[in-house]
Amino acid sequence: MAKFRGDRIAFGRPGIEPRWTNGAKDGVGTAYATSSRLWFTLWNGIITETYYPTIDRPQIRDLQYLISDGKSFFHEEKRNLQTRMERPRSNALAYHVVNSDPEGRYQIEKEIITDPHLSCVLQHTKLKGDPRFLSQLRLYALCAPHLEVGGWGNSGYVVEAAGRCILMAEKQGTWLALAATLPFRRLSCGYVGQSDGWTDLNEDLQMDWEFDKAPDGNIALMGELDLDGKDEFTLGLALGDSLQNAVTTLLQGLGLPFEQQLERYVDQWTRPGRKTLPLQNASGDRGKLYDASVSLLLTHEDKNFPGAFIASLSIPWGEMKGDEDTGGYHLVWTRDMVQSATALLACGHTETPLRALIYLAACQQADGGFPQNFWLDGEPYWRGVQLDEIAFPIVLAWRMHQYGALAGFDPYSMVIGAAANLILHGPATAQERWEEASGYSPSTIAIKIAALLCAATFARKRGDEAAAQYMQDYADFLECHVEAWTVTTQGTLVPGIARHYIRVKPVDVSDCCPDENPNTGSLVLANRPPETQYEFPAKEIVDAGFLELVRYGIRRPDDPIIVDSLKVIDAVLKVETPFGPCWHRYNHDGFGQRNDGSGYDRWGTGRAWPLLTGERGHYELAAGRGAAPFLHAIEAFASSTGLLTEQVWDAEDFPEAHMYRGKPTGAAMPLMWAHAEYIKLLRSASDGKVFDLIPAVAERYLGDRKSCRCLEIWKHTRQCRTVKKGYTLRIQVPAAFRLHWTKDEWQTIHDTDSSGTLLKVHYADIPIVPNQRAPIRFSFFYPETSRWEGRDYIVGVE
Repeated sequence: MAKFRGDRIAFGRPGIEPRWTNGAKDGVGTAYATSSRLWFTLWNGIITETYYPTIDRPQIRDLQYLISDGKSFFHEEKRNLQTRMERPRSNALAYHVVNSDPEGRYQIEKEIITDPHLSCVLQHTKLKGDPRFLSQLRLYALCAPHLEVGGWGNSGYVVEAAGRCILMAEKQGTWLALAATLPFRRLSCGYVGQSDGWTDLNEDLQMDWEFDKAPDGNIALMGELDLDGKDEFTLGLALGDSLQNAVTTLLQGLGLPFEQQLERYVDQWTRPGRKTLPLQNASGDRGKLYDASVSLLLTHEDKNFPGAFIASLSIPWGEMKGDEDTGGYHLVWTRDMVQSATALLACGHTETPLRALIYLAACQQADGGFPQNFWLDGEPYWRGVQLDEIAFPIVLAWRMHQYGALAGFDPYSMVIGAAANLILHGPATAQERWEEASGYSPSTIAIKIAALLCAATFARKRGDEAAAQYMQDYADFLECHVEAWTVTTQGTLVPGIARHYIRVKPVDVSDCCPDENPNTGSLVLANRPPETQYEFPAKEIVDAGFLELVRYGIRRPDDPIIVDSLKVIDAVLKVETPFGPCWHRYNHDGFGQRNDGSGYDRWGTGRAWPLLTGERGHYELAAGRGAAPFLHAIEAFASSTGLLTEQVWDAEDFPEAHMYRGKPTGAAMPLMWAHAEYIKLLRSASDGKVFDLIPAVAERYLGDRKSCRCLEIWKHTRQCRTVKKGYTLRIQVPAAFRLHWTKDEWQTIHDTDSSGTLLKVHYADIPIVPNQRAPIRFSFFYPETSRWEGRDYIVGVE
């Protein structure tokens, strides 16, 4: 049985305040097998966050080597050595790392994988250099546990088991174990910045302290490896739900030859490749980024919660974040997750997207919605409401149905619940896709229209024509208001272009009588630097979200407003980099690396997003032009290991801050949305048509449009002020009602009983004839409670 070595307790409790590490990863990986429930990340030549037992639970800050000769120098891998990293095998997320002494005296070569079946990361290590110099080296393994998603409250121990000493840490029942195929000569655990191994070595180049315990603080573990003339070994880090489990996992992981473990690990990763479509010919890099992107998407699925995909195995600008910020990007965003699942469908996978759809159905809330983001167990993290995230799962279900890939799963209940939520809580969204503003967003409206028509398809197949017709009508209502809500006619950003789409027409969703004129209103921007303007005319803030109207088939690529809007965003948001064009999210964005090169911390400067290059590529393909320049740009944005970042540096090179034009910032990397957009663009280029286009949408809105209805919808939470002649005024209420109304100032009175639908919506229609002049006045009687509402409402006619 394992036992604690002794009782020497480290001083300096609790240590300095903990921080995470850089969010721009150079590599991420895990075994393809579900039995290995550990994920690792790499940055600057070292292992950073490892996640266990689920992909949303980071458990360490970093693991690296410290190097010294004990008398003249002290090197830290991540700060002092020059790093080169590659992924030698196209599909497997196994990494070869070379960290070199700047003076050329030695190299540390590492191959990094996880055990193919156990929750243990394995780092095979070789020291290279002049044997005489190597004989003087002292090599230390330093690990900073952040168990249970935090640096505070960790406890470190030196434990004896199976005739050897092992470094261990524990917090809330999660245990970490660290050892190598070589024994440790010395071991210690201490408090960071006080009694840890780095502080010890930094003082006099010697490991003087050997503490057995460091309870309840921000701790670090360190052991000096007993090289004894050897230059090759494997370091292992295992995680478990008990001391014995972690120790056993570690010793078993180290018990097999590394080459055998590597062979099994690589063999596992060949399996998904058999299902993947050969789209490499459409790429400009012979499929290098394509192969990486498929593997990365698969890696971001959890193993305890099959079908759950997180946005990124990273904590953006983590070096500036502590325990108070537990989120990072290792959470489920429904939008990002559906993008990932759709991309996998685009490259030929069907089982994994089906798992994703089932997982979302299981996480759907009682009102049919989905949280802004959530932990894998469904617990919301941020609690905003984004209607596009409620719409996306409907479209995924439709795509799976079109591919005949639903197997035995019936998504109808999820689809109807989500559609009902869109209808009851729209048309304005509490947050658009950039998660910062409420109102009318072209991108949100686009996916809502697409989703409702997809939902109508499901309803018709079930024989529920009433629900299908209502959802189709509501889509028509949104479609005939797109320009009225989101196109300014008074734009001044580009001389001569007064009419263009704006990012969002701001509307407070709690305002029942909103001003819906896109020429009016101010937009308050988040993340702006202190003492700078943060409120702007909404008509002067633009993004490229309107391109989603083309993607799904709602507007033609040559629509004059679309074309003019492209001129505006190119003038305002486009950035030329050495690798190709890229675009900002919107003008005056503050979410990104600061101008001095420091990280984003509540404010910064918005940078260019490679995924927006993919979105533009889809538009150009829809317009009959080639997508190749945009594919090649995205491929050039990728790292040597095939990772795409959320944002690239878009200013002049800033070597002092390690910022280079077109290269990653400290934002999330890899970002699965970016990889998904790339895969879909590759599929679209291969097919010669936009993969995301929904034929039923295009047929309805780009065809003869005879079946489209012009509707104005009134409901208590959005009381429209006017209705156009020739339109139908639809009164919508969540309960059965009798509408008491007049169109001629009560000279004639009508009583109309509402019609019900499966969507928990009741409605009554009033056709507005071309010669109507008087306003429509009405009040409500509720038969179920025999109650008059006691209030009259009015809608003008224009």
